[in-house]
Amino acid sequence: MSRNQRFGLLALAAAVAVVAIVVASTGGGDDGSKSSSATATREAAKPRVASEPAVQRIQVKAGKPVGGVKKIAVAKGDRLRIRVSSPDTSEEVHFHGYDVVKDMAPGKPATFDLTADVEGVFEMELEGPGVQIASIEVRPS
Repeated sequence: MSRNQRFGLLALAAAVAVVAIVVASTGGGDDGSKSSSATATREAAKPRVASEPAVQRIQVKAGKPVGGVKKIAVAKGDRLRIRVSSPDTSEEVHFHGYDVVKDMAPGKPATFDLTADVEGVFEMELEGPGVQIASIEVRPS
């Protein structure tokens, strides 16, 4: 190896050592620590994800809503998730105003998952007997 090649390798080794010291002193190691400016930049770049709305649960027993008619209120544009179940009733569940009908049977709940895009107060009922099980209010956003 020539003298110039040895000086080149020595310079490269020194540069690697300097970079390692800088990285270690700024918290760029694998220990999970991060510099605050780097963390802020990554946080700003992350897309904001809206939290999932809770599923509103309605239990029907002997053809009637347990606990009475459930009152549900959401803002226009919100996601609306409702699950209607029963251990002993088979019936169509009708969400008036949105005109959505789902079948429900023991062990097979009716699940509604939609965007509340029409303002007003709407009934949800067991279609056959006409029994109201929920009142859903969609308020202006």
